[in-house]
Amino acid sequence: MPDYPPASFKMSQIPGKQNIRERIFKLFFIAGDWYKVFLRWFFGFCRFVMIFSLSAFILGFIFYIGFRNSEENSIGLRYGFRVIFLLVFFAEIIPSVLKFKWENSISQVLRLLLLLLLIILLLANFNLISAVDRFPDNVEKPALQNAETAWKTGNNHSSR
Repeated sequence: MPDYPPASFKMSQIPGKQNIRERIFKLFFIAGDWYKVFLRWFFGFCRFVMIFSLSAFILGFIFYIGFRNSEENSIGLRYGFRVIFLLVFFAEIIPSVLKFKWENSISQVLRLLLLLLLIILLLANFNLISAVDRFPDNVEKPALQNAETAWKTGNNHSSR
């Protein structure tokens, strides 16, 4: 007698096994459908956020050109531009993360570099990193001091 089931054997002959496997398959199938529907809805929502925030940016830029006459307006516009930047950043990054596919191409490298640049821009915009204080106070800065003295004296050759 062979170990394997004969060709006429069906899973329905084993009580309870078919129901569990079918239920698991149906659950995965339904979860996959829900995920696809959620992604479609979420991508549409992100598209709406992008359109709204870019429209708000255009209006804010026009207002910035015409009515930036007081410090209060300037601070409010800066705050508004930061909010718009956050909206555009997350509305663009989150969908690209959700539909990420591994590809061996230069476009993935460029997307990663763009993401890093945007993260640095985000951190710099909210003063979490600063380009001014690159060196701690206790570190000597001879190259910067030589460049500063050369600029002040008009001597373009650094002293050695």
